[in-house]
Amino acid sequence: MRNLLETIYEKVKAGHAYQSMEDLYYMSKEAMKTDTALGVEFLKLLSSECERAMRNRSLSGEQVKLIYDLHRRVCLTAAPYDFDCYLLYVEWNRKPDKKFYPPRRKVLKQVVDALQELADNKLDLLAVSLPPGTGKTTLAIFYLTWLGGRIPNEPMLTGSHSNSFVRGVYDECLRIMDENGDYLWHDVFPNVKVSSTNAKDCRIDLDKRQRFETLEFTSIGTGNAGLYRAATLLYRASRQGKMEGGGSMIPEKLLARYHMACMEDYENMAGGRKQGEYDFYRTFLIQTDYVPNKIIEAQALGTPLDQDYTEILQARAYARQRLSELGVGT
Repeated sequence: MRNLLETIYEKVKAGHAYQSMEDLYYMSKEAMKTDTALGVEFLKLLSSECERAMRNRSLSGEQVKLIYDLHRRVCLTAAPYDFDCYLLYVEWNRKPDKKFYPPRRKVLKQVVDALQELADNKLDLLAVSLPPGTGKTTLAIFYLTWLGGRIPNEPMLTGSHSNSFVRGVYDECLRIMDENGDYLWHDVFPNVKVSSTNAKDCRIDLDKRQRFETLEFTSIGTGNAGLYRAATLLYRASRQGKMEGGGSMIPEKLLARYHMACMEDYENMAGGRKQGEYDFYRTFLIQTDYVPNKIIEAQALGTPLDQDYTEILQARAYARQRLSELGVGT
């Protein structure tokens, strides 16, 4: 089958003849019956050729319309399996100036590819750091709705330090999955329905009703131990600065520098919030114990420090404060 698909694909690249392109589409669909990955691979190649062909000014308006419609069908067929095609198709009917992904695709495609690898179990952990306003959160919302449609009976958990952020993500997920809305989510997953919603606790269940909902959203400090489960995805939206309620947090870049997981991971490992928080801050203090010694040594020798340790010292002070509040001596 691969040899046949490659032969047709070469014909498509040679001249963008519509019949060859349509042949590749139908043969890719046929391949998916026995080898989904193979079929999707050539659908993605065909999608790229459709985009190239529509930029070909030598084609007539009628030819462009035919290829445009073929591209729509290609994206729809691949969408349940390919995140990039899903993003293209789910916004297909939206006005150009309202679309999120197409105008940002060139920049976000490498993030989309990484998210695809995460979904395909090629990655166990993915950390995304981009400047504000680049579309990180919106892309994550689309990712949640895509995974929810793919595996509706396995719970996924979204955590944040902000209640307003959690509610916003919950509302946007529902908007994308609204069959009467602007998005074509129900075209991609026609057999999956929203079976229940809980606006108070921010939960969305898809397909079968289950104890742990498909999409669960929570913020730190809500007493959530044992109430949520992340079977397929744990999405953590973090920020630096202050949490709601006045507490401060250790900057993500410091956690990365010392190869530390987030606090939620410590809570999950400890099986409870208080023990997890204790383990988190205690580990941070242990990891940074060398800093005071370096400062004392530099002062004694009269030599300059190799870097500014102000941020680390502030984080250590906060960690000690939290351990004290937890009733644990340090």
